[in-house]
Amino acid sequence: MEIKSLHLAFYLASWGMYRGSSNLLQKDYPVHKQIVAELFAQKYEALWNIDFDAIDENGLEINSVFQLAKTITQLYKRLQISPTDTLVTKVLLGTLGCIPAYDTLFINGVTYWNQALSNCHKQSFPARFGQNSYRGLIDFYRENREDFLDAQAYISKRGTIYPVMKLADMYFWSLGSQIGR
Repeated sequence: MEIKSLHLAFYLASWGMYRGSSNLLQKDYPVHKQIVAELFAQKYEALWNIDFDAIDENGLEINSVFQLAKTITQLYKRLQISPTDTLVTKVLLGTLGCIPAYDTLFINGVTYWNQALSNCHKQSFPARFGQNSYRGLIDFYRENREDFLDAQAYISKRGTIYPVMKLADMYFWSLGSQIGR
């Protein structure tokens, strides 16, 4: 648990989560022990290898993702850490790889993509963290499955296998970072 908590702390620090008003900056890595324990709880085992092609209408995996997000939020609140959507989704992306990190650039990228789609009359999805957005991302993955698998294969030649939601995160983050240029 110590090592996993330390890894989570360094991952979050490397992505800028140890600054600002979250209160993480005033905490040491053991603050993440309860979060790590929850991530490894048996009830969330299916989230470690979600098959986004197999999620059905009931979306039990989707419900589990959002239940886990809610629990992480509650745990951080008890620890006097501000559990923003960005923090919670970065934890989920960096550990389970089951959801993108809903940070400013990702949200800007989805917003930009949605605006571009409005001209094509295609289905868009909310840019803010929530079940409708997540379902939209799953549909986005399914519509672009071959491109995702090609990108995954290309990157894996360099020794890293990215989950599809990390690839979605990278795609929309990249769009969002280009908007301000």
